[in-house]
Amino acid sequence: FCDEDTTSGVTYFPECKSREEAGHCGLPNYIENGQAVEFMFKKDMMMDNNGDDKENMAEMDDWMKDKMKDWEMMDDMMPMVAKYECEQGNVMRHTMKEQMGWCRKDGSFEIPFCVPREDYNDVKFQLHNGGNKKMVNKEGRVFGGVVLSMTVNADGEPTTDWQYGCNDRSNDYAAGAICRTLGFMHGARIPVLKSMAKSLEVEREFGWTHFSCDYDDTLPYSHHCKGALFDDAMDQMAQRLSASTST
Repeated sequence: FCDEDTTSGVTYFPECKSREEAGHCGLPNYIENGQAVEFMFKKDMMMDNNGDDKENMAEMDDWMKDKMKDWEMMDDMMPMVAKYECEQGNVMRHTMKEQMGWCRKDGSFEIPFCVPREDYNDVKFQLHNGGNKKMVNKEGRVFGGVVLSMTVNADGEPTTDWQYGCNDRSNDYAAGAICRTLGFMHGARIPVLKSMAKSLEVEREFGWTHFSCDYDDTLPYSHHCKGALFDDAMDQMAQRLSASTST
């Protein structure tokens, strides 16, 4: 593009640089089975030159205000946030901000993606506190306990029963991802208390294990989270043990 603020005839061309050197994350125009329909730049979310709050600044929540601090050193000319839509026949896997994707200060980004409706499934979570009142807040919401999960299809119909989550190789960011599906902002792993153990008296299968995430702003289906079905993980472990004993 040409520099509109000068008469020197300067023309800028794109360059390929590392994320750190480029100063932005490169939010994509297109995602799996979808595309960006709106981009937002720092100038769209900051105060104007007169110091007056822009309309969308007043609407900014605490999470977005914290993100603005991350974006201070990033390139003003590149978008920090984008809104995405799916192509017809696809269902979106949302981020914690629904259709929105955003940059992180390390140059990575978090974006939604779209899945064909016939292939779509989701995981619901609940925390079983075993009747421990210390794990219930003033609003009556359980905020700590044993994690239970259930897989549902695109219509919200269950395809599994409620299953226990295994904490093997899990981390606090994964706990945060689960907690965000329940309306909380962050989460952390805690030891299973005796009162919580009462919930384990109900015979259930284990669903997911080895669940971990790389950032504290994700949902469980993020590209920055990973996990394994418990039965698959046990099969892989058995295969490794068998291979090690045979050699």
